[in-house]
Amino acid sequence: MNKVDLREMIALYAASLAKLQEKRQTIQIKTIPEERKVVSKPVKPAQTPPPMPTKVATLEDAKTFIHECNMANKEKSEAETTKAIIKAIEKFTGAYTGELYSLQLDRARQRARYLIQQERYGKSPAPTAQATLQGYVKGMPNPRQREIDNLIAQRRVAVDALRHAHNQDDPGAEAWEQERINNIDERLAALGV
Repeated sequence: MNKVDLREMIALYAASLAKLQEKRQTIQIKTIPEERKVVSKPVKPAQTPPPMPTKVATLEDAKTFIHECNMANKEKSEAETTKAIIKAIEKFTGAYTGELYSLQLDRARQRARYLIQQERYGKSPAPTAQATLQGYVKGMPNPRQREIDNLIAQRRVAVDALRHAHNQDDPGAEAWEQERINNIDERLAALGV
């Protein structure tokens, strides 16, 4: 076997490392010409759209706006239609804010439809939940009352079945239905009925 001297190995490694360092120093770094440099543009903060103008629109304004939009859709070109609708939005809302055309049109139509429906169906107050002394809230599910109503309905069915069994002279069915009625009565009593 060949014995390798550790000192020779270190010397060879150092020599190859020196050659690599010489090559590294002779490599020229090419620079990017000024016009090809990547320049990052400053990031603009997120812009929120301006709020819808607060002109108080009336029912007549809403009807006029809807009519003008319908008439504008009969225009010959898309550009004319868009201009006519922008004018209608300006009349109805007070100003054209410069935000996206479709957003302004949707908001204006929504507001006009709301005003027309309000006149057509009347103002309805928003439902409010009011608790009673027993903790019952109108409009909310009441599982206790639902269970009571279910047991009362089951009792009616059992009583009808008991009558039928009595009329058929069937003592086994009669006993069965009587036991069922007693069970329902116990459950109703447990619920406080």
